[in-house]
Amino acid sequence: MQQETLFSTSRAPAITIMPAVNQIQPPRPLVHPYRAAGEKVSIFEIWSYFRNGHVSSTPKTEWYQNQTEYWFWDRTIEAGKSYMVGDKISMTKFLKSHSSPLCAWQKLAYQWAIENPDQILHVENRTHEWRVFLHGEYVEFELPYHEKGGERNYVTRSGKTKVLVNVD
Repeated sequence: MQQETLFSTSRAPAITIMPAVNQIQPPRPLVHPYRAAGEKVSIFEIWSYFRNGHVSSTPKTEWYQNQTEYWFWDRTIEAGKSYMVGDKISMTKFLKSHSSPLCAWQKLAYQWAIENPDQILHVENRTHEWRVFLHGEYVEFELPYHEKGGERNYVTRSGKTKVLVNVD
């Protein structure tokens, strides 16, 4: 499968009024062949990838729940490209150069975020501290602290590939 086919780069028409929440197209859950239908991902399953790490969840605060223009996939990808590379390269090249596959624990975290839309998953080990949460049309993987992996934000709506949209 070519990288370009994983992402929609179509431009949405200009919107003057913020669309209602019910117009957001949430990401699709992954299909795991070893899971029974309806079986949810547990925090313990994600923790099992770290052994020496800490995995927990907290309720989303109001900041994470407020709908903004960045709840939409296309707007987030456009803003990420603008911030990361500007107009220097095409959207196709940006997606190819700033995308990477999700590892096994990230695929489980993606699924967990979809199943728990009102929660934030915290995954911490010696070198990284991740926050994973559903954000409108995609799941966001956030590294909020410079000393724990860098201030970076990745987004995915496929659960297979993530796109780097922010580095501070």
